[in-house]
Amino acid sequence: MMKKILVSVLAALIVVLPLCSCTKRSGGYKVLNLPDELTIDASALSEDVNDLLNMDVDYPLLTAKPEDGLFLYVVNPKVMQGVLVKYNGFLQYFPWDFIPQLAQPYVYLHDYNGDGEKDIAVTYVEESASPRFNETLHILLCSKKGMQDCVYSYEKASSEAGNHIIAEKTSDRDYVLYVDGTPKPFVMEGKYGELLGVYTDTVQDFTLGDTITVEINPGLVFDNRQEPVYSVFRYTAAITLNDGVITQIKPEVEFGS
Repeated sequence: MMKKILVSVLAALIVVLPLCSCTKRSGGYKVLNLPDELTIDASALSEDVNDLLNMDVDYPLLTAKPEDGLFLYVVNPKVMQGVLVKYNGFLQYFPWDFIPQLAQPYVYLHDYNGDGEKDIAVTYVEESASPRFNETLHILLCSKKGMQDCVYSYEKASSEAGNHIIAEKTSDRDYVLYVDGTPKPFVMEGKYGELLGVYTDTVQDFTLGDTITVEINPGLVFDNRQEPVYSVFRYTAAITLNDGVITQIKPEVEFGS
């Protein structure tokens, strides 16, 4: 009888041990995608919002929603680039090219893919080659397996906006802007040359909420101007998420400086 019990216990251990060994936990959190260069104890990461951006530590607390158990940490650039997200029993690394000195990120929780789990929307300022700063959007789809990063870069957002708007010069001062084919006439004071097109290079802002909107500052390109003419109109669109792909819907424009 004792031999049968020992065999049963050993069999149970053989089944359980492989399952335990494949899961790395720290402070009660399952750790995912952590590079070999980083060693982190999740229980030692500060959850004190008064400790935001304490650059004297290796993983400064970047932003948080303590009421929802959400904490974001930036990896000290002296160590390597990246962000750690602690939420819902997971501590997961993302190789985001984030510069904390520019601005803190904004975060918002909502079920964006309709699976019943709250997801995390994160937007932050990112450096670009232009003298303007751009924002990038990440939607982290949360499940029992961790967080899936759906990225909407400013390059993609700008390019997609360009597919929705076309400008036409009809006389010296009269223009028509077509938004998904709908004409929007407007007038520009001053002398401009031949209109070459619309330049959509700057993602001005993502507004987070149950519905996320993107605002882009387009410029009109003329043959006699070295730089695009900005502040003629503002472009906004809602974004939608389907099968992990983010796209723009319901584009609108507002004229004025």
